[in-house]
Amino acid sequence: MKKHLIAAAVAAAVAAPAMAQNVSISGVMDVGYQVRDIAGSGAKAGEAVRNSAVNDNMVATPTISFQGTEDLGGGLKANFRIAQEFDVATGAMTDSGASFTYANVGLSGNFGSVTLGRFSHATRDAGGVYRFFGDIGRLAAVMNSGARNSSGVQYVSPTINGFSLSVAESDIGKASTGDEASARLQSVGIRGAIAGINLSIGQETEKNSTGGKTLDVLTVAASYDFKVARVGLIYADNERNASAKIDALGLHVAIPLAGGWTVGGNFTQYESDTTKGETDVYTLAARYDLSKRTSIFASYQNVDAGTTVAGIGSTRGMGVAEVAGKKTDGYGISVVHNF
Repeated sequence: MKKHLIAAAVAAAVAAPAMAQNVSISGVMDVGYQVRDIAGSGAKAGEAVRNSAVNDNMVATPTISFQGTEDLGGGLKANFRIAQEFDVATGAMTDSGASFTYANVGLSGNFGSVTLGRFSHATRDAGGVYRFFGDIGRLAAVMNSGARNSSGVQYVSPTINGFSLSVAESDIGKASTGDEASARLQSVGIRGAIAGINLSIGQETEKNSTGGKTLDVLTVAASYDFKVARVGLIYADNERNASAKIDALGLHVAIPLAGGWTVGGNFTQYESDTTKGETDVYTLAARYDLSKRTSIFASYQNVDAGTTVAGIGSTRGMGVAEVAGKKTDGYGISVVHNF
């Protein structure tokens, strides 16, 4: 009996340090079939190419993530994240070649959290508050900072009266000579909920090595669950190099149905000072939940570009090309699994 007790005590002593740290593996897989208009080398000037293929990233960016948390005592925790985006259809790494998409470490406690390394700022894309079908209908990539943010530090405050504040700064790239960053991204944002309304407000500013602004983005998003439907709104004001400006205004709706179905769609209008016109994007979407982790998504998207030149380039999710003065579209079905 004593031998069993001693063995149990030894086992507990050995296991205790390992139990102090919690490490998990998670991620998302997304792959399906698409038919869409894209810009390609085979296209004539002012036209698009009709493309059909097994593709990924229609709803979510496939990612594998390793995360860990260690309880340091006194309410203080250490945490880390290493993640990589990849192409399910080809198996290739899709973000920055040999670089990890995310690689950061931080501390959290009653003071909030501090994160250092490579990450996306909390303000990016208004935190997804306004959308309900993943990347289907998400703001075009041109409306965000185009770089993954390295050599960064971010502080997120504890939640007070339903809201938290985030402040971050990242060196997007390093100059070829000296220590000064060739581009720097600064952001500040607030996110939370009041009276059932989810809100997100963010400001991102990119500066070059001399301090000149190369990108200034304001995003304001809100959503509310009416039970019979969830409704989201997004407004974004994007200025690049102090000469080009694009405004976006979007409405998103998701209606839950019986049997695991959710249907809805969105309408987003982009207006550009450079293109002197508007681009309207319409999307219809449906989701069928096979389980809590696996869903099937179907969507149709139409892009009506009443512009002289392309302003947004292509849509998110479906990746339908914007062709000045033309209407383009696409449709697809995708299987998404979270693990």
